[in-house]
Amino acid sequence: MRAWLAVIAALFSFGCALGGFDDAGTSAPDAAAMDAGRMDAGRMDAGRSDAGGGGDDAGPPPMDAGPGMVDAGPMMMVDAGPMMMVDAGPMMMVDSGGATTCSPTPANMEISEILVASQTGAADRGEWFEVHNRAGCTIDLSGLVIDVDGTTHTVTSGLLTAGGFFVFAQSSSAADNHGLSQDYVYGSTIRFGNSSGTLVLTHAGTEIARLTWTSTDHRTGRSRQLSNGASMPTSLAGSGWCDSTDVYSTALGGPYLGTPGMVNATCP
Repeated sequence: MRAWLAVIAALFSFGCALGGFDDAGTSAPDAAAMDAGRMDAGRMDAGRSDAGGGGDDAGPPPMDAGPGMVDAGPMMMVDAGPMMMVDAGPMMMVDSGGATTCSPTPANMEISEILVASQTGAADRGEWFEVHNRAGCTIDLSGLVIDVDGTTHTVTSGLLTAGGFFVFAQSSSAADNHGLSQDYVYGSTIRFGNSSGTLVLTHAGTEIARLTWTSTDHRTGRSRQLSNGASMPTSLAGSGWCDSTDVYSTALGGPYLGTPGMVNATCP
């Protein structure tokens, strides 16, 4: 009897074991390995083959976008850079340069105004004179020689525009010049004699203009100006010259009269 009970118990245990493996689907081998395990949801379907390839597919766009930067870079450097330098630079230099420049001649330039003495005494440094361009071209004043009673100065630079005026002064000091606005400073070696003097302008050995005066031909602090439209006499006492009446500065010691850098009045 006991032998039969042992056989029945063994058969029952074996049947339960077989039923749990095939039917319930809850054993570890069944659930993990066969139905929901590595074969279906693991590396094959949602694993590295499908999602991993996305990294490979997404990789090339940076490579595709890279050359776009290369294409845009050189184009901006080549087209915009050199073109602006070549077109704007030399063209401005050529257009504003010497295309219409001419040299001083007796026909195109004259002395149009002079202040022989701004103050009394030998320490006066407010002297100045003005030249006028009667031509239609810009006069290059480089090389013009200023000669006052044998003392000379050669102008280093300066452009006198067509129809314009250009002021030469002894000093660059605003105090010495009594507020004068000058275009060129020739320095203290050039001095106008109050009792008498001669101013001569030459260029390349040619005399451009000459002006002489005595003590009775000028007033202290007041320029002598060439009447607007008049031909230049070589003496401050000559017809066409007159004392200025316009004030150009009210600085200490003034007022100072003249029209430096501007059109002269018509003399009475």
